[in-house]
Amino acid sequence: PLHSPYLEQEARGAVGAIVRKAKGIPALVWVVNEHDEDILVVVSKYRPNRMWSSGGVNVSATGAGIDLSSTSFPSPACKKTLAARSGNRDDSTGVFPLWTRKEGFGVISIFKGPNKELYIENDRIPLGATAFFLNKPDLRIVDYEGKEKLS
Repeated sequence: PLHSPYLEQEARGAVGAIVRKAKGIPALVWVVNEHDEDILVVVSKYRPNRMWSSGGVNVSATGAGIDLSSTSFPSPACKKTLAARSGNRDDSTGVFPLWTRKEGFGVISIFKGPNKELYIENDRIPLGATAFFLNKPDLRIVDYEGKEKLS
């Protein structure tokens, strides 16, 4: 579908992921280029992933302690070039996976022009939403339920 989901009160974390799964909100976003030139779109997860890397317990005559260490790493970003607006909307529409429902949103950056200069950086886009690029500083975003939001 060419719609997207957005929750008025976004539930975050595992509970939010369960709510979004129950509502059928896909871990995808759609971007439609309605400008008259090609654009480069990058969609990624907002925060890096965190993984526990080590842990331990320290005991001595004067006390005890627990050591926990974590490592963070960035999620992969999805990058696509979308064709200029034309009669065939498939060429100017891209589907971008976010790999998780946990945060409820991703970030989108758009590059335009012959040198692909940054035009919009790190706009927040809810899971399942469709963003329409109209060559303006703000994207027109339609959520999964069909309601229009401001970026």
